[in-house]
Amino acid sequence: MISVLVFVAMLAVLVFMDRKNFKRDSFFLLRRTRKGKGLIIRLGTRFPRGWKLVGYVSVATGFAGSVIGLKMFLDLLLQAVTTKEVVAGLAVVGASPTSQTVIMPGVILVPFWYWIISIALLVIVHEGFHGIFTAREKVRIKSMGIGVLAVIPLAFVEPDEKQLEKKGVWPQLRVFSAGSFANFLLAGLVLLLLISPLFNVFGTTPVALMGYEAREVMISEITHVDNNTISSLNDLRNLNFSTDEIITVKTSGGTYLSRPGILKHELLKSNISVVLMLDYPAFRSNLSGRIIKIGDFDLGDIKDPDIYQRNLSLAMEKAGPGKTITIVTGNRTENRSYTLTTASKPYPEAYRPDSNVNIDIAIDSLIPGFWQFSENAGEIGENIGAYLSALSGQLVRINWEYTQRKVNFYRWLQENATSRNVKSYAKTRILYWEGEASKYQRPGYLGIISTPGAGGVVSSVSIKPELAGLEEPILFVSGLLFFIFLINLGVGIVNLLPAKPLDGGRMWDAVLKRYMPKHADIIMKFVARFILVVIIILFIAAIFPIGALL
Repeated sequence: MISVLVFVAMLAVLVFMDRKNFKRDSFFLLRRTRKGKGLIIRLGTRFPRGWKLVGYVSVATGFAGSVIGLKMFLDLLLQAVTTKEVVAGLAVVGASPTSQTVIMPGVILVPFWYWIISIALLVIVHEGFHGIFTAREKVRIKSMGIGVLAVIPLAFVEPDEKQLEKKGVWPQLRVFSAGSFANFLLAGLVLLLLISPLFNVFGTTPVALMGYEAREVMISEITHVDNNTISSLNDLRNLNFSTDEIITVKTSGGTYLSRPGILKHELLKSNISVVLMLDYPAFRSNLSGRIIKIGDFDLGDIKDPDIYQRNLSLAMEKAGPGKTITIVTGNRTENRSYTLTTASKPYPEAYRPDSNVNIDIAIDSLIPGFWQFSENAGEIGENIGAYLSALSGQLVRINWEYTQRKVNFYRWLQENATSRNVKSYAKTRILYWEGEASKYQRPGYLGIISTPGAGGVVSSVSIKPELAGLEEPILFVSGLLFFIFLINLGVGIVNLLPAKPLDGGRMWDAVLKRYMPKHADIIMKFVARFILVVIIILFIAAIFPIGALL
């Protein structure tokens, strides 16, 4: 907090000392300068062919980002009007005076220094690239400089708009797209740094199970606890148990397990619902601690949590259902041994479509063949992801659960698609994945909270021992790099939305004026107003569940 006040005080002093050169423009204090202008012009004019090639990539990225950004907004809008919950996804990023990130509906407050440095870098690269491409297109830079909005640092480059418009469509597109492209480049470089061996400073160690498979059950649904009939909340509270052994809880929706101590604790927390355990061997055996051995499958020396979970899953696949096995938990100095019989791995839940799938189906009804195109693109993306994972030593495994999820997805698609071609395609994929599923044995199951295809485990994350003493600077730099990436990526996409005065809107406006001059203004005004309405709805949806009213 002290450093924030010092920064604000220093900024105020600097602006006051140079007050003759700062001019107020609406809410901004701007200082125009010629410093740096020569450098930008030299950079833009020195490599014209190279910058032209970069410009084409920038324009392609700009239009792709514009379409992706608009689709993301429409996905969030569809989610907002079709669900009865608040929809997180759109938020204003501001500065928090504390060292903690504060997340509220529609607002994310990040630590002040993360925020101020991220915004400063965002503005510098964004406006710098606008200036470089303005110079590359031999358009006059009318003015440039720095400024402040409250304590937010600003930078600006003002090209001669009339001269730029006379240059034609492509020069305008290169200049308009350059800012967001620069933000994407910065975000990409930061991401590469974060995942590179140079920043391999954190270690993770699996330490314990996440917990048992459980469900929240309404108290009014409970009918029996062991042999005791339950007709009210008081009946539950008046139960007496001589031991803390497992009790059976029958409800109108099924049978669950608990222990007297756990049930009493749940009743203290709520008089409406309680959390009850599913009938699986982990809870019946009171399994606890980090699993270090399943039968002859040794997990004790594995430090990487992803590899640990994958091997835990492999061990249960090897064990299979209905098998009596010995499990050892704890550590090398103090271990506990459990003998239990595995259950069958539950079938995955029915597929729940997201808005992307619904939108693709709707588009296919208008543009036949779009679904297959989208499906093929998705498979290419999956293959690329699998290849990248393989390069990092993390192979993507096809197993029983994976094939069952594929079957569920294509069954849903066959039932819900409107196109005959899509239905027929889904039918062939069901047959294929059912055939694949028959190749795999159904795994055994313990009943611990899990991620898809793996057992659940809580991992501790800490800085590697050889870097002891450097915790504070490492945590600061890693946090800063994360927010530089996040803010540059987010602002870059929003800036490309097809609404003026955003750069994305200016790009589409330039194209429409070239090919549809009579209708360009009407189209752009409609789109801008539509996006403004969507943004307002999304901010409301982040606070209030709009779908509950529809």
